[in-house]
Amino acid sequence: MSAVVNRDEVLADFQACTGIDDVGEALSHLEEANWDLLHAINRVLPPDTQALPSERHSAAATIFRSSPFLPMDQDPSESDRPVRRQTSAPSTTAADLNKRISNGSETSSDVEDLTESYPTEEDFFDHVDEPISRPEQTKYLIADNAVNETAGTVQFAENFVARYGDCHPMFFQGTLEEAFREATNKPARDRKLLALYLHHDGSVFSNVFCTQILCAESIVSYVANNFVVWGWDVTHESNRQLLLTSVQRTFGDTGIAQIRSFDQERYPVIFLVSRVRSQTEFTVITSNVSSQDDLLSQLINVVEAFKSQQVHDIKDEKEREARELVKREQDAAYEASLNADRAKDEAKRALEVQKQREEEEHLQQLAKVEAERASVARSLPPEPGIDCKDPVCSLKCRMPAGKVISRRFLRSNSIKVLFDFLFTEGYSRESYKFLTTYPKRDLTTLPDTSLMKDVFSVQDTLIVEER
Repeated sequence: MSAVVNRDEVLADFQACTGIDDVGEALSHLEEANWDLLHAINRVLPPDTQALPSERHSAAATIFRSSPFLPMDQDPSESDRPVRRQTSAPSTTAADLNKRISNGSETSSDVEDLTESYPTEEDFFDHVDEPISRPEQTKYLIADNAVNETAGTVQFAENFVARYGDCHPMFFQGTLEEAFREATNKPARDRKLLALYLHHDGSVFSNVFCTQILCAESIVSYVANNFVVWGWDVTHESNRQLLLTSVQRTFGDTGIAQIRSFDQERYPVIFLVSRVRSQTEFTVITSNVSSQDDLLSQLINVVEAFKSQQVHDIKDEKEREARELVKREQDAAYEASLNADRAKDEAKRALEVQKQREEEEHLQQLAKVEAERASVARSLPPEPGIDCKDPVCSLKCRMPAGKVISRRFLRSNSIKVLFDFLFTEGYSRESYKFLTTYPKRDLTTLPDTSLMKDVFSVQDTLIVEER
């Protein structure tokens, strides 16, 4: 084998292995690796994703037949067009070759003639005119024209599991706004970051990123502990527009400007959203991550920064809660004081109302008594004069508090006349006792028809006492 490697062949092999179509970029990588093909490939791709240069024809045919999606520009109507059927071909990866070189069984200079040990392009295909059966096309993660966000996220989660297996991030099923509230609308100590995983099947990195990085157990576990994950597929423009509308509604102009800036080849994208000190902050992780460790490192950096700020938020929240507690206690004390004052005022008003009512009743009673007195006074027989020829009884009435009232009565009058007279003076038999001196007795116990002459002498005394 010639020691001098044809640089055109090395360039072609490098582009076939790495998928780098830009010649200038490919030359730059090769020159940095001093035209060592394996070194250049290892610099660009993880070892377990590399393919040998000689596999470029068979790999291309295999990928076309096994990929869950037709190329973005492939007309589905061409799926039944007759194609050449692939025959058997070696399946040696660059990682295997690297191992063989390290064991001494191969040298890097052997790469030049490696393709000579494999069938030519013509050997890969035969039976030109015989059609082949294509596997049923796998669903997009979200079908075109999703009904709404909730239906889209449910479909995304189901199809993601079907495509990539059971070890995967737990995707929130609901609107983006609901996912944001789930992550942030909590006490500071319970808040999480929101991670938007945005997928595009037109990007060559999407499947590799999901299978080899995103669905790794270490990534899934770390994300579950620190993030609320919301997934969306932007392969279809209708679903991309639905995403933009939701981002505009949830995050405003800043969020939508960043989402709009992503072109197809930057996908998949992890769009991290945090809420600290009432401010929404964004961090973008694109498909240029090189390994699980690289993604995990970036996630850890974001989470540590978030938790550092979260400490301040928790402190602020505790201080705010303490202030609010004091305020609530003050408000409660003030309300209790107001209630006590209201109770006092109501009791005072009730007492005043009762007093006023009693006064009114008293006045009404007085008015009634006065009217009755006036009526009795009008019906009372006149006092006999000094020159009266009929037998007369002169009576001294000793009232409470030492007052003395004298009056003459006909001895033929009944004692009711005496009672009526005393009533007109303000002394009713219901409230007072009318007592004779000797023998001492209460006249209010006698019938009204009793005569004065049977009770009193010509001159006598009556004692009036309160009951």
